Formats: sequence, structure tokens, C-alpha cells
Amino acid sequence: MIKLIPKVSETELLNIFSRFYKDDQDTVRMQGIDSCVCFAEQLPAAKVSAYLLPYIKKFADDKSWRIRYLVADRIMDLAKGIGFEQAKEVLLPFYSGFLKDAESEVRTAAVGRLADFCKILDANSIVQKIIPNLKDLESDTFVYVRAALAEKILSICPIIERGPTNDLILPIFLNLLRDDNSEVRLNLFKRLEDLNQVIGIENLQESIIPSLTELS
Repeated sequence: MIKLIPKVSETELLNIFSRFYKDDQDTVRMQGIDSCVCFAEQLPAAKVSAYLLPYIKKFADDKSWRIRYLVADRIMDLAKGIGFEQAKEVLLPFYSGFLKDAESEVRTAAVGRLADFCKILDANSIVQKIIPNLKDLESDTFVYVRAALAEKILSICPIIERGPTNDLILPIFLNLLRDDNSEVRLNLFKRLEDLNQVIGIENLQESIIPSLTELS
């Protein structure tokens, strides 16, 4: 229905949306995430800021983990809808919070969007707001969180460049390389080229070959 604006009254649709948002059942409120994405694609920027951002913030802070999970999972769709510049300011604090959420499913969804979300951020924001939370995830008690981290963490190396990669990412990489779970260890090699691109083959060989020898 939202996609039929202006043939359908946007005011009426927003009123219906606001009533659904107040529903007691989280399975009803969950549908609002897709509605926010659709509204953001149809409404002008001023109305997105005025009408949608308050709801997006409430969804991101919802008491239901299922709704927080959906926001984390659809965060790039929301970012595109509200604009990347605004997303840096509005969504970054919530994304950072998702990485340390009490529910493992939310943490996994957030890590799964790490590569894409970090592309809209500057290196400083990643170093200060994202990487400290990734450090905590390397010892997460849930293996699928660590497996997601292993698969995505090297994707940010080309953005933060050599110094932070050596100081902050390489230690996490080497710890994950010694993880008890084989899927975690294997996932690290899916983005190895991103690390090689930043630190070079000689440094890569020096830091990783001893660990590989130990694994073998």
C-alpha cells in the first residue's frame, strides 16, 4: 500500500502504522521494520526525518529481541532508506549496541552485516565504535557468533588500513585461528585476501604461517 503513495493517502497509512506499532504482540510490531523501509523509499527526506526516525529508534531499542534482530538484519535497507549520512549518525549507536546485545541471535545478525555497514563509515568510527565490541565477540560463548565474526572481520581491514589492522584486527584473527571449533577456523580464510591486501604477503606469512603450522 505504501508504494501506491500519492494515490493512497500517506497520512492514513502513517496513522495505521502508528496503531500497529503500539500492538502488544511482537509478531505484529515486527512487520513495522519492512514498513519503515518502504516508507523511507517513498517519502521525501524531510518526512522521513520527522515521521520515521522516531519509530526506527524505538524499534532498535525494543524490549523484544526478535524486533532488535530484524533491525540488525535489515540495517542496510534502513540505512539506504534514510540516507547513508543520516545513518552514520542515527544507526551507528544502535548497531554498536547490537554487537553486545544480550541475545546471541541479535549479535549474530549484526556481525553478519559488518562488511556492508562498515562501508558507509569512516575508519575512525570503526576503530572507536565497532572494533572494541568485536574484541569481546572473539570469546563469545555461542559458536555461531564466533563463526560469523570469523567470516566477516577481515572485511574491514581495507577501510581501516595497515596500522589499526596490525594492532587491532590481527590479534583477534590469530585468537580465532586457535578456536576450538573448526567452522570458526575455516571461516577466517574466506576473506584472507582482504588482510593480504592491507598488510602484504610478507607480513601475512610472518604472522600466520606459524599458526597454520601449529594447526596442521
